[in-house]
Amino acid sequence: MGFLDDMKGKAEELKNKAEEFAREHSDQIEQGLQKAGDFAKQRFGHEEQVDKAVHKAKEFLGGDQPGGKPDQPGGEQPGSEQGGR
Repeated sequence: MGFLDDMKGKAEELKNKAEEFAREHSDQIEQGLQKAGDFAKQRFGHEEQVDKAVHKAKEFLGGDQPGGKPDQPGGEQPGSEQGGR
């Protein structure tokens, strides 16, 4: 099982780096989401659907949350439970 254990460890390390990046650069990511949403609305229309998608993406990153941004990407507070995981 050495190979699979190594891969699992590397995947966890990559996940942690991605979460750290998202925390450190959340404002820039949100600006990019907004710009992409504005472009999509201008290019394709469907403003309501685009706005919903941008809102969902921001929620996933922890923005658009009452009371500010959490410490964890995905809108999860440390120690919060995720439906039976």
